[in-house]
This record gives sequence, C-alpha cells and structure tokens, in this order.
Amino acid sequence: YFTILTTPPVRRFRFKEDPERVGEAGGWFEPGFTDTGWKETDVASETWSTIGFHDYFKSMWYRAAVDVPAVGSDKKVYLWLGATDGTAKVFINGKHVPYRDATGMATDEAKGYCKPFSFDVTDAIKPGARNTISILCTRTFFNELGTGGLLTPVVLYAER
Repeated sequence: YFTILTTPPVRRFRFKEDPERVGEAGGWFEPGFTDTGWKETDVASETWSTIGFHDYFKSMWYRAAVDVPAVGSDKKVYLWLGATDGTAKVFINGKHVPYRDATGMATDEAKGYCKPFSFDVTDAIKPGARNTISILCTRTFFNELGTGGLLTPVVLYAER
C-alpha cells in the first residue's frame, strides 16, 4: 500500500515549448531556473490543442514546485504520470530520473499514449521540503485529438 504525498494531485504546471531542444542544455530542469515568464496550464482540462499547439510535434517542458511531507528514510517515493502523449523525461530537483519498466530495464524517458508510468524518485526527492518537478514531453505521432504531453495530473506517492 501507498501514501499519496501530493494532495490534491499536481494539475497546474508552467509550460514552455522547446522546438530546438535547447532546454536541457539551458538547465530548464534546475530548481533555480527562472520560469516566471512561462505560461500556465491545467493538465487535467487542457491539451496542447486548447493551448495553441494542435499540430506541434516537438518538445514542451512542464514545471511545478510542490511541498512534499516527510516520509520514513526507508520508504521508496514514486512519481506517477497517469497518461502522456509521446515521451516524458523526468527531472526532480534538477536530477534526471530514468524510467524503469516492469522488467527493470532503464530508459531515459517513458514512451506511450494514454499509459500510466511510475518513476522511482527516491534518490532525487527531498521529503519535508519544497521540490521541483520538471518534465520534458515530446509528441511523437499524430492523432486527431491534438493532445500531446501530459494528459492527467501528476502524483507523488510513497510506500507505507
């Protein structure tokens, strides 16, 4: 069983398109990076189409700062993405967190359409503090819905 750490789930993110993929080299995932000029979206009710990116087939960054309650040091902590459209590369507090599938195989990013993904963020999260979640999403194929990126809220959860 698990304990939900982000109550309510994280729906509101700042976002910025990154068509040339310069964000990673520019440190857009770092906690100290200033994203105040970025627009905001609610990933539970808005899609790339509704925010003006209907036929955008490149990358977009999402960032949110969340307070994470203290958890036991022996507990694993996970970030759950309920659904994405394309790829999702996760950074917590500036640290890249690879995706591990059910077999334990690690990849830089999760890939899929409307599939949930959990990332083990234990080594990157700071329980009892404010944490920065940064997610680089890339739309990789066409669908008529004009979705892209995050399609649901994001949740941090820990082992009980």
